[in-house]
Amino acid sequence: MRRLAPVLLILFAAAGAKAAPPPAYDPAWLVDTPKDAPATLIHGAPATVGFACQKGSGQVEVRLVASKILADHKSGETTLDAAGVPAPWPASLGFVSGTDSSTQRGHAEPNPAGAGSVVTGEISTAAPVIKAFAKTGQITFTALGETTPQPPVKPGLVRKFLGICH
Repeated sequence: MRRLAPVLLILFAAAGAKAAPPPAYDPAWLVDTPKDAPATLIHGAPATVGFACQKGSGQVEVRLVASKILADHKSGETTLDAAGVPAPWPASLGFVSGTDSSTQRGHAEPNPAGAGSVVTGEISTAAPVIKAFAKTGQITFTALGETTPQPPVKPGLVRKFLGICH
């Protein structure tokens, strides 16, 4: 019985602890699932992060705006970085949701809407981090040395979007 006492004490303390309040979902998240075009899940207007997929592809394209500017100058119509390499530039895109994470190859290019760079990558709908995102509605990205947590989205919107992608 003595060995059970500490366990029971922990269980009773946990039962008396208040659960964390649910996150405040950001209404700026929008999902669109047209029959004749890619499904999208975007945040913000103009969009600061967006997900897109073809129906049944099992793959999700992710695009986000990073504040880091890679473009240095132009040579004719070609945008170059400081080393003279033309866009698009190789970039890694990291995903974290809950305890799951993944890093995928992607690319960066100048942001046509203004300052910064647009980073694009692709990830499978079967990736554990995407499954966690569907459950929690929370995701954080890392790209170009910047980590950007996104405002929470209602998990139902994520599941609606991913349902088209599967």
